[in-house]
Amino acid sequence: MMKAGVVHGKEDIRFEDIAKPTPRDKQVLIKVKYTGVCGSDVPRVNDGASHFFPNVLGHEFSGVIEEIGEGVTSLKAGDRVAGVPLVPCMECVDCQVGDYSLCKNYSFIGSREFGSFAEYVVVPEKMQLNLKMK
Repeated sequence: MMKAGVVHGKEDIRFEDIAKPTPRDKQVLIKVKYTGVCGSDVPRVNDGASHFFPNVLGHEFSGVIEEIGEGVTSLKAGDRVAGVPLVPCMECVDCQVGDYSLCKNYSFIGSREFGSFAEYVVVPEKMQLNLKMK
C-alpha cells in the first residue's frame, strides 16, 4: 500500500491508501521525491475534468528508481530520474520516425494513467530522463 492524492470527482480529492504499483515489462517503479501542480491539474479537480474517477493526477515529477521490470536495460535501482509524462504508442508511423509528440494513440501519466500525486508511480523506461546525479 501507499499514500496518494486520489481525485474522486469535482472538488473531491482525498489523501488515502491505494495499492502500490508494480512495474511490468519495460517499466520502472519510481519513488516520487518531488511533484508539481500543473495548471492542467486544477480543472481536473475543481471542474471534474478528469478522464476518469478515481484518478491520481501529477505529471511533473522527479524521484529515484526503486524497481525495474523485465527488459529494462538503460536504468537501474537507485538512478535519479525526472518523469516524462507522454506515453506514445511506439507503433504508429509518427512514433516509428521519432515524432512521439504527434502520436495519435498516446497515453499520459497523471491524466490517462495514475500519476505522481503518490508515493510511487510506474512509467515506461523509454520515456524517463536519467539525471545521473549523486
